[in-house]
Amino acid sequence: NKQTLVELPDDMFLRKHWERVIKTDRSRLFAAVVDTNGRVIAHSDATREGAVLEGAWYDRLVPEAGDDVVETRSQALSGGVPGFSVSSPLYNNNRLIGTYHSGLRKDWVDRTLVERQAASKRVWAYLLTLIGLIVAISGVSLFFISRRMVVLHESIKLTRSRRCAIRAPRGSIAP
Repeated sequence: NKQTLVELPDDMFLRKHWERVIKTDRSRLFAAVVDTNGRVIAHSDATREGAVLEGAWYDRLVPEAGDDVVETRSQALSGGVPGFSVSSPLYNNNRLIGTYHSGLRKDWVDRTLVERQAASKRVWAYLLTLIGLIVAISGVSLFFISRRMVVLHESIKLTRSRRCAIRAPRGSIAP
């Protein structure tokens, strides 16, 4: 197991993957493999390899993002840059040998959330404006319909009164 972890920094697949994905993606802060003692075995920034995670390497859990997400400024992982770390256990022959950490930049996450919330807020504003217009048009329509109903009702009353006056004999009082 220790031999596997010692050889891990030389793993060409991992190095090529980090070069291709981590270093070219502005949202990504780091990727690292940490052994069970908290020592960084492999890191997307090779200068951080060999560092040991601080006792309190993360600031807080982020349960709204998932059970395995933490906010961190760990020198060993992020070089003090605020970020969110997602970790996954690494097993060899059903034995825990370490964790894989992948970090996103906090400023990128915050900016992306604001952008997506702005789009969502625009959609809600349009919908609420449309609903308001429908309610206003409905209110105006109901007002004019009720006015027409009053006029129609008065017209019916007048027509009934005239009919009754025409049918009533002269000299009698129409009801």
